[in-house]
Amino acid sequence: MLLTCGVALGAAAGERELEREPADPDAVAEVLAAREESDRRGVSGRAYLHYLRGMLAMREGDLEEAEKELRKARLHDRDSSSLWFALVEVRLLMSEQLLERGDHRRAVTVLRSLSETEPEDARVSVALAQALMQAGRAVEAGSVLEQIQVCSIEDPSVLERLGDVLAAAGRFKSAVEAYMRALDLTEEHSLERRGSIERKIEALPD
Repeated sequence: MLLTCGVALGAAAGERELEREPADPDAVAEVLAAREESDRRGVSGRAYLHYLRGMLAMREGDLEEAEKELRKARLHDRDSSSLWFALVEVRLLMSEQLLERGDHRRAVTVLRSLSETEPEDARVSVALAQALMQAGRAVEAGSVLEQIQVCSIEDPSVLERLGDVLAAAGRFKSAVEAYMRALDLTEEHSLERRGSIERKIEALPD
């Protein structure tokens, strides 16, 4: 595959930098294996080094470092949707970590900020509703849920999570709708996921 000069130089610089700093070999290999995909996504050469560092940090679980590097990448390439998508992913993972620690207030703050910039992103809306529910702010969670259009979501994992939030909110009919759409979009061979969703449907009150 042909690369532009800028991307090729940026990628080479990224590889040299990764070689200088000891890191988990498997994680490095995974990041570099994504090189061709990243080139297709159009990450510019100047941003590419920070993109590599950010993705590596994310795979190693250092989300603060990942966010820092992806922010730097964005300074060099404001137009890359891939960089922004990765940054959103990192912030969603950060909110999940905060929820696991019981820090609902900070999780809600992170997700509120995200929802202001990504109001149409179902991943963000569902995560925000879930965080609000766990924080005991059911009325606010309900307001967020009202804005989510189940039929517009194409990711079965997001739909399953939405079903979980709706079930927790007592909206069982809507939860079934979300779970059923998740099933429709889940591959037939994904037996574990399909079984999990089906069990959740069966557990809901009639």
